[in-house]
Amino acid sequence: MSNIRQYLRNRQNTGEKDEYDRRIALHRRKIRIGAVIALLAVVLAGIGIKIFLDNRSFDTYEVVNTTEMSSTGASKYYSFGNGMLIYSDDGISYIADGVTVWNQAFEMKKPIVDICTDVMAICDMETTSVYIYNTEGQMGTIETVYPIIAMEVSEQGIVAAITEDSETNRIEVFDREGNSIAIGRTYVTGEGCPVDISVSNDGTKLAAAYLYVDGGEAKSKVIFYNYSEVGKNEVGRIVGGFNHYEDTLISRVEFLDNNTVVVYGDNLFTVYSMKQKPEMIKEVESKQRIKSIFYNEKHIGMILESDDYNNPYIIKIYDTDGDEQLTMFTDFLYSGIEIKDDSLILYNDTDIMLMTTSGRERYRGTIDEGIVKVVPTLKSSKYYIVNSQYNIMEISLK
Repeated sequence: MSNIRQYLRNRQNTGEKDEYDRRIALHRRKIRIGAVIALLAVVLAGIGIKIFLDNRSFDTYEVVNTTEMSSTGASKYYSFGNGMLIYSDDGISYIADGVTVWNQAFEMKKPIVDICTDVMAICDMETTSVYIYNTEGQMGTIETVYPIIAMEVSEQGIVAAITEDSETNRIEVFDREGNSIAIGRTYVTGEGCPVDISVSNDGTKLAAAYLYVDGGEAKSKVIFYNYSEVGKNEVGRIVGGFNHYEDTLISRVEFLDNNTVVVYGDNLFTVYSMKQKPEMIKEVESKQRIKSIFYNEKHIGMILESDDYNNPYIIKIYDTDGDEQLTMFTDFLYSGIEIKDDSLILYNDTDIMLMTTSGRERYRGTIDEGIVKVVPTLKSSKYYIVNSQYNIMEISLK
């Protein structure tokens, strides 16, 4: 009998413990679910706020800050880091929040600049030195074997250059320490001469547009290279090529991200996927003349000339698969164009128009101080404007 009583007590105690454990587990589960819901609410609220900020419209602007510069009309201006990169034939500087972060003096006759996210490279055409910088200052210097006629830099500081001598052109590739990764030469009567190149963000892939002669006619083709393990057993590291461009000459090739390449011709663009080897995704032809092109990691765009007197331009925007997102006529007479995230900026020497890539106009107005260049910032309501006095204004839209 005592054994039976002890068994019943143990079972009761065990049952109480199981019930206690069950309630603790249920409580912890509720806490986890609540935390997930709270986190999701914060994320959705953040997304909602960003969508609102990126799409809201403005009526006027306020000059927040003006930085007086000694720049001239020969200077060039680019968005870089959290500020602006300014270069001319006598030096280069990086300005953020009205302060010069770094500058470098030099003498260049024909400077060539390329920017990839927060890394930039500069060289003088027909020389052999390339200087690599990030937002903190100089990262390194490389020396090519032959004089440079075009150059690109990757996010990792890898530099690809088209070089030439008296007989041929070459593509030379270096890491940021100056070590040679590859060098190859071409002839216009054979493989062709490279007219433009682009390097993937990680520096392992390269796309090159070539001009070659076939039957006495100038034609274009695109060749893809892979400098990772994938391409090491391929002749010249070539992993693919396309020469179907019969009626157009290729002028621009660009990696939009690490695996997507866009190629622009006289009357078309082609999208390629290149995770390791190239694959054509889509080709889009235009019957109208292409006046301007623009692109970033999310969008491919072009502005076409229209037959409509009142709306002389057609803005066409596509996603990175080549699928059309927007076709819109505009009467805005522009001389410059910029794209940042989902915002498109058109401007001339007095007026500016801001719109979303979905076609919504956010602001249109006159900048009293005049416009030489508009440079977007990380905030969709703030812009740097180089005015007609070549001073840098930071404006806030209101």
